[in-house]
Amino acid sequence: MRMIKSQGMPILPMLILLVLLATPLAARAWERGKVETFATLPTGEAHPEGITVDREGNVYVVTVAVEKPRTSEGALLVFDPQGKHLRTVSIKGSSRLLLDLGFHPRTGQLLVVDYLGATRVCVDPGTGASSVFMTVSGKNPGLDGLTFDPAGNVYVTDAHQGIIWKVGPDGGEASAWVTSALLKPRGYHRPSAPMAWRSTTR
Repeated sequence: MRMIKSQGMPILPMLILLVLLATPLAARAWERGKVETFATLPTGEAHPEGITVDREGNVYVVTVAVEKPRTSEGALLVFDPQGKHLRTVSIKGSSRLLLDLGFHPRTGQLLVVDYLGATRVCVDPGTGASSVFMTVSGKNPGLDGLTFDPAGNVYVTDAHQGIIWKVGPDGGEASAWVTSALLKPRGYHRPSAPMAWRSTTR
């Protein structure tokens, strides 16, 4: 097939380029919906990290409280479905650096990742009482994200060691499910200190 050229440039590619340049940016941009403030952190709290929701729609958040004294316990913040702050719960025996949390799909237990303590703890969201749910091995583990599978197994990432740990529904000592250097961080980025979350609606 022959292509007609104009001054050394193919006509068809040139027409496509002109159409793209003439198309408004709004038509090509991702539609993000309406954005509004959902909740504001109570005074003295900052650096929200993990977030989850219970069956009633209440929202649970943990923070990385780097400005608090090293001996401080971790904070669990609870909001109702409309974003009203219900309570702040101190998680007994935890560090102040909490990275993720989630309700176990089978047992309903609230599990929280304690980065500094290198454990997953089971927490009473009303009183803050806690117990160790999962332990890991190795040198200087750095636990952060978690998820579940349909069988109720729990998976937790370990950014320091480049491991995804796996443990059964009842907890205990975890085993390395995946080990890869690709799971390790390549640098350090200190997060900003946002004081509110945003929710989107479509």
